[in-house]
Amino acid sequence: MKSICCYLFKDKILYLKEKYSNNIIAIENNAPCNISCLKPIMNIKNIRDFAYEHDVFINFDVSNCAATGKDILLSYDMIAPRVKSVHLSDFGGTKGMSHLIPGKGLLPLGMLLSRMKQFNFNGNISFEIDPKELENYEEGEIITLYKELIGYVKSYF
Repeated sequence: MKSICCYLFKDKILYLKEKYSNNIIAIENNAPCNISCLKPIMNIKNIRDFAYEHDVFINFDVSNCAATGKDILLSYDMIAPRVKSVHLSDFGGTKGMSHLIPGKGLLPLGMLLSRMKQFNFNGNISFEIDPKELENYEEGEIITLYKELIGYVKSYF
């Protein structure tokens, strides 16, 4: 049984499609929250089906996917044709260890980037990193880090 929030979400998507018909609308696979009414649907199949049914796209948040216990490679395989943007970050395996600097966690990000290339991904990739991850870096070091991360991603494409 669907909650009222599911219907409100669907109505909001349809409203946005009507208002911004020339733009691409993407929904994100959010991590679970503690507010019972607002628990997002983390069933990747449901997200994929919703995206096709309503002709919207998906912003694939890698760390959020992993935080729900889902395999990021299998999940990406299921939704790849609808993915138009990716939030790339790592996951450390426990609550509070999400949105880590790529390479600082447990996820097979290189394999994911290879899969994205195989699926001819042609969208946006953004690094969604928890600000706490950058607290021990000087400004110049952060710029260097981002240059290295960009180079890493580009090496797969």
